[in-house]
Amino acid sequence: MIARIFGTNNAMLYPYIKLIIDENIGKRYFFMNQDEWQRIILNSRSHGNKIFWIELLNRVHYASIVNLLRTKKWLDSISFSYENKNLLSFCSSMRGLIEFGADANFTFGAIPFHLAEEFAEIKSVFVGDRKEIIINQALEDALLHFSFAGKQTEKDERSKVNNAKQIKQYIEYSDRGGKLYDFYQYLSGFIHPSTESVISYLEIEKHDIGEYLRIIEKDEKMINKLIYDNHRLFENILCLSIYPSLFNLKMLTMFEIEDFRCQSIMGLYYEQFDTWNEIKSRIKNYA
Repeated sequence: MIARIFGTNNAMLYPYIKLIIDENIGKRYFFMNQDEWQRIILNSRSHGNKIFWIELLNRVHYASIVNLLRTKKWLDSISFSYENKNLLSFCSSMRGLIEFGADANFTFGAIPFHLAEEFAEIKSVFVGDRKEIIINQALEDALLHFSFAGKQTEKDERSKVNNAKQIKQYIEYSDRGGKLYDFYQYLSGFIHPSTESVISYLEIEKHDIGEYLRIIEKDEKMINKLIYDNHRLFENILCLSIYPSLFNLKMLTMFEIEDFRCQSIMGLYYEQFDTWNEIKSRIKNYA
């Protein structure tokens, strides 16, 4: 089913996505309150530094897992719509996946690069007695945007980070050519009471002095045409939401922290991805 809609390459990744999710469902993350952390760092800066970074990496981990879980939910919805030949549900779910994938790529796309560029510095926190607090504001802002983005009523520095952007901005960030946004708008026509959603269920029969309008149901034909006409876009849509999470999780395993070890991640051959090879090239002095 996934291969039929999103292409063979994505279909090969799907079992890994399920394994990663299954391996991490139920996982718990502890976050210390601010007062306790300040008490600790006054006594031991290196200990406070370790807590700061393990909590930040924990946020990368849970955000990546939740992102994959939400992606799977969208895929389940799309597959269900396909199997049940429901055009409107299919278009609605695909439109939702575009919004979600574009948002995920905007939020997560740069995180594995930040982790790679700061790899040696972050690693030194866990293997040594590093007292200097290392800050990566771009990484923190991306994680805050993932967890708390929405319409902000208060205007301050945090609201600039947490304020949700227009969906067009998220899509354009991932789609320089404009084809994805055009397709997104086209799908919107099926969801709203516009031309696309009306004429999909009508057929014109010409007559000598006029025409007949006949109500029909051709959902399966329309869905297959959407897939055939836009197969390249469909493959890219899924990549937007899956790849950043996979690269984040792989980067986390490289810090050799037990909580981030994941058999399903270790079993995936990452060197097949050009983006991963670029990320890995940013790591200094990694053997």
